[in-house]
Amino acid sequence: RLDFELPPSWIPQGRRALVSVSSSPAIRFLGSLDHLVHYPWGCLEQTVSTAFPLLFFRELGLADGLFAGRREAVDKFIAEALRKVEAHHLGEGRFSYWDSGYENPWASLYAAQFLLEAKRLGHRIEPRVFAEVAKALALPQARQGRLDRRDEPQRSMEENVFRLYVQAVAGNPDVESLRAMREKKVKELEDGDRALLALAFQRAGLGVEATEVLADSFGRRLGERLTGASFYSPIRSEAQYLLAVSEIKPERARLESAVGRLAGRLTREGRLPSTQDNAWALLALASVSRTLAEATAAPRATLTLDGAVLANLEGSRSYATPALAGGKKLTLVNTGGGRLYYQLLVEGTPVRVEGDTAKGLKLRRRYLSDAGRELAPERIAQGELIAVELEVECDKEVENLVLIALL
Repeated sequence: RLDFELPPSWIPQGRRALVSVSSSPAIRFLGSLDHLVHYPWGCLEQTVSTAFPLLFFRELGLADGLFAGRREAVDKFIAEALRKVEAHHLGEGRFSYWDSGYENPWASLYAAQFLLEAKRLGHRIEPRVFAEVAKALALPQARQGRLDRRDEPQRSMEENVFRLYVQAVAGNPDVESLRAMREKKVKELEDGDRALLALAFQRAGLGVEATEVLADSFGRRLGERLTGASFYSPIRSEAQYLLAVSEIKPERARLESAVGRLAGRLTREGRLPSTQDNAWALLALASVSRTLAEATAAPRATLTLDGAVLANLEGSRSYATPALAGGKKLTLVNTGGGRLYYQLLVEGTPVRVEGDTAKGLKLRRRYLSDAGRELAPERIAQGELIAVELEVECDKEVENLVLIALL
């Protein structure tokens, strides 16, 4: 039994609560899925990240919950993302990062992984694009009993590992390189890269070697978050490790513990910090849900408001309350025999707006007259000609920064 006190200091109009229950721990990450689906920008990485987890949304335990009756809309969303990714194709399995010709090699591999999984699940991919992606991931020709790698470009360690993983997803595992990486570099690999290497062995049908490569625990070798290049973050690495555990050593207690640790990274808004964090977390949770679903009973719960029954929920379900007054108490009671996971999202407009805050990035705005004199915003008349000065200050170098400022 859980009790929730609704915030009293919100405007009554438009306030509601969305209560979702499931037998899958993925329900705790509904905020991550919602964040991705509504993410407004359109670079290659973000386009793939917004749609990739939706390929597996049924396995996330949400088919009868948040997306009930909206399968057609989800398929349309995925199809639009696929068309956009295909439009970014530069040829030879390479993709432009924006609409221009700039390529991020790691993002190109990420796009290829998305297309491969979408094709496997029955979504239509432009045949020419898919053929060039498959060709780019093919193994080099053999020469004197070994693969001829003389024309292969130099790649970073992260890109090499990710490429090995995507090749295995494509059904073209480079076993020679996988074993060379395991023998010479595995102890140098960051935790997420080591998890991807283990997954590559698993997808190549080499389960014993996958088990040997997968680390017994997470957190041994981590780096700092990147806003470009491979978009690395420790949270994404934790999600990749969870994905590897779910496919290679799927022990229930270990999986539930790892999901709990990842859920501890969620922000106040109920999501993870970046699109990469959210997308890989949801990909991992889809795999976890497949593993846990086999031994999990359908959930049952009762939702009440100040003691009055609002809904009896059975299976993975979501319930949106009508407008609610502040200070009331929602109560969720598990009436089934199994474990119940839930998420509560409360929507509304606070009466008081929080003061100015800055977390690593500061944005200052000034309104100026045509003579350069600073103006008070509340005294600007409609139709008055003004200039807006924006000043941006950051604690450290940031790549791929998009600034949207409403005047």
